[in-house]
Amino acid sequence: MAKRTAKKTANSGVRFDDKRTRLKTGEIQRKNGTYEYRWTTRDGKRHSVYAPTLDKLREYEEQVIVDRHDGIKTDVKALSVNDVFDLWCNLKHQGQHHEKLHLHV
Repeated sequence: MAKRTAKKTANSGVRFDDKRTRLKTGEIQRKNGTYEYRWTTRDGKRHSVYAPTLDKLREYEEQVIVDRHDGIKTDVKALSVNDVFDLWCNLKHQGQHHEKLHLHV
């Protein structure tokens, strides 16, 4: 019988790693003992982050959540020059709008 990397208890559906540490949603322990966090963006693309330890993985996971909240794009490989320029223009115009509000007060 093959070794299962994420063990489940029969009743609750809670997953644990080999050290009996509870795994959060999206976290898995790989066969080689490292950890992986997987998530899906709004456009349906799957992303993964790998780490040698669960503590390091949770640091990465926290950074991913903060970046998603702040609107930072995680898939920079798919960005074109036009995408970056549009982002820059939007940020520049938002800054000018805020400056105008402060000047007229």
